[in-house]
Amino acid sequence: MFHVKQEKRALASANLIYEGLCQCMTQKEFAQITIQDIQIASTVSRSTFYRHFDSLTDVLYWRCNQLFQQMFSDFQLSTADDPYLFTHHLLQYWTTHTQILEQLLQIQRTDLFYRCHMDNLPLFQQAAAPSILPAQYQDYFMALRTGILLGVLTTWLKNGKQESVEELLNILKLCTQFIQESELII
Repeated sequence: MFHVKQEKRALASANLIYEGLCQCMTQKEFAQITIQDIQIASTVSRSTFYRHFDSLTDVLYWRCNQLFQQMFSDFQLSTADDPYLFTHHLLQYWTTHTQILEQLLQIQRTDLFYRCHMDNLPLFQQAAAPSILPAQYQDYFMALRTGILLGVLTTWLKNGKQESVEELLNILKLCTQFIQESELII
């Protein structure tokens, strides 16, 4: 778990720790990285590390969560009648912020991306989905949306990031249409 306060100094330390971890991940396997490695790479003390994070995985979870919060706050509702406006925003954001996704894939912890998306359900509801579904179904909707987003982005990364955002959106539209017209939902 992370314990980073939304204060300038705490955020600066957490960012240094994340950047140090990024540097270490280019030099060692994630499982081989130690807190001492992070200290050296980030110039942040051991006690500062543990003030903000319980483990190295928590650093990645924190960064992913920060990006989700930024992505939701960057979204501007518009009066345009485009049902894919938010989906386009999601794809645009995550195709330009791939580092955390690549890191999570590298350590086989894409569950952290899924968890961050689910944890930010209230921000999603404010940004793009006020009253789409009854409250009792919001968690199902979010789980479905999160799974689809994670699947599309990880496939895109594994395939070498070849498709543009517009091509990814068209792929999603085709797949959604296929699901609606068939019995193959799962």
